[in-house]
Amino acid sequence: MKPSFIILILLFHFYNVSGQDLDIKTIAVQARVLEQLKGNIRSVANAKLHMIGLGPYNTDEEGRFAFEAPMQEFNRNETHLVLEVKVQGYDIVKPYKGIVQLDTAQSKVYMEILVIGRDLEEEYREELASLARKLKRTEKKNALSLIRMNAMNDSLVASVQQNEKQKNLLRVEITALEKKVATEASEKEKFVESLNKTKKRLDELERSLERKNDELYIALEEQYLRQQNYQKAISADLKDYLLYTKDVHDMLQHLDRYFKPGKYPNYVTTYNNTLGAYNEIFQKLNSNYLNYVKGVERYWKAPLLTQQVKDTFEILLDQLHHPKLKPAIQEINGNIRKNKSRKATKVAHEAFHDMNSLIINLEKSVNRLLNKL
Repeated sequence: MKPSFIILILLFHFYNVSGQDLDIKTIAVQARVLEQLKGNIRSVANAKLHMIGLGPYNTDEEGRFAFEAPMQEFNRNETHLVLEVKVQGYDIVKPYKGIVQLDTAQSKVYMEILVIGRDLEEEYREELASLARKLKRTEKKNALSLIRMNAMNDSLVASVQQNEKQKNLLRVEITALEKKVATEASEKEKFVESLNKTKKRLDELERSLERKNDELYIALEEQYLRQQNYQKAISADLKDYLLYTKDVHDMLQHLDRYFKPGKYPNYVTTYNNTLGAYNEIFQKLNSNYLNYVKGVERYWKAPLLTQQVKDTFEILLDQLHHPKLKPAIQEINGNIRKNKSRKATKVAHEAFHDMNSLIINLEKSVNRLLNKL
């Protein structure tokens, strides 16, 4: 049977409502459709694909196909472009729920779609279906992000595949012994004993693998839930820091208003409140920094990502706050207390220009980090 595919792409708008052409960025995707069998995986060749908004495609003899996913300028702040894949006559095993996420920071992406057909052995099909049901409950209970659900699904499907290979080795051995029991009467007793022992090994292996799968599921659920909690905390704090830093930065540009209470009666209050909010978020980040590093180190187990956290905080602490923002504010406040308006304004303007590129670099670093987390 030749399967047909419908791929629904959840893009925003392909065309400007005014009819004007926009600067379109495309993500070049190389993809492959694979079918999970009992003992191995095979390509789904010569499949017809239809991608809504993009047109029809066919897989080649190795199940490969390629397309370009367009993304307009106003979508480029999105970290991922979402593709929903449906395969007629097949159930999708990977990606989770058939939803692909393309990293918008990449111009070229490779993806695999793993499917199972109706002729897959019922026991194996049920094992994968049971896994899908458990993942659905986890997603609902913990509201895990799609990225983490996909990662969890990939790990668990890989484990199920490896377990099936181990069980198949014993099944092959059992089949061979059953044949010998039926054909070699002279040594039947010996083969029956071997057959019974091998069946017992298979039973023990299945129980052991079931326990291992349960333990892996629990461990992954905890890991990705911890990841998400850390990601939310780091994201909220860094975004707040950027917001309040930009407020301070903007305020420095207009510090002369501090000395014109008649024209700007609320500026002194705004100045004090802005610095207070900045100090509060800085103290929070400064106190939590090491916990963030340890959390990423422990729950992501990715040295490069841990280093990315350190690099982001290096910009924040050692390039922006300590050498630039903090001494500038201290000098400005000292001049304010001495009523030296001209000197305070000069220091503020110099600090404004000095901090500009650092804030831009910090924002880029924060966005890259949060995208990876």
